[in-house]
Amino acid sequence: MPSLPKLKLVKFDEDRHLPKTAEEKLSDDFFILLTAFIGENNGLQVNRLNLQKAIFLTKLVLHEKGIKFFNTNFYKYTFGPFQKRIHYSTQRLAKYSLIEKGDDVGDNIKLTNEGVNFLLFTLEKLHQDETFKEYLDITRKFLQEYSGNKAGKSIDLTHSMEVQTDKGVKKVDELSSSEEYYLEPDTQVKYTATIMAPQEAIGNLANYRAYSLGL
Repeated sequence: MPSLPKLKLVKFDEDRHLPKTAEEKLSDDFFILLTAFIGENNGLQVNRLNLQKAIFLTKLVLHEKGIKFFNTNFYKYTFGPFQKRIHYSTQRLAKYSLIEKGDDVGDNIKLTNEGVNFLLFTLEKLHQDETFKEYLDITRKFLQEYSGNKAGKSIDLTHSMEVQTDKGVKKVDELSSSEEYYLEPDTQVKYTATIMAPQEAIGNLANYRAYSLGL
């Protein structure tokens, strides 16, 4: 298991915790889709629970390595670090006919043929440098650890993480549920690399969004 940083609890700041541009939002949509694809391509079951946790944990590991990944941050929640925008993203991706999913948290998320073709076409053209390959490897490892009926184990891990608060160090599961407070790494790093979706993928997702909304 890769080493994870301690966390700190901070008041919500839109500039720090949410994407600032449509491009950043679409990049996050791309990586949500790609996370589901990584699981499916490795014979692993992905649902709304381990999708959230895999992205959160990958984001933390890459942060420790000085790599910025994923523009949307996570807030404290009953089931550990959570971000409802990821759920909304899967709803959009289903509306675009790129994935299929049920309504329950435990229902598998599966890519449609269109979703697979969309990603394969993009990945063939994407120069996969060492930073991007590191993202792929870390995400795959977390999905392997928490695939299918093991998804609940991800709650055990994230619940037990230590968080620095204004009342001292607590475990995640000792925090109450609130969207007003976000969980950040307690260690500050200087980012030397950023992982963003390729422009072509962002452009294609923008077209899907416009089509799905009838724009």
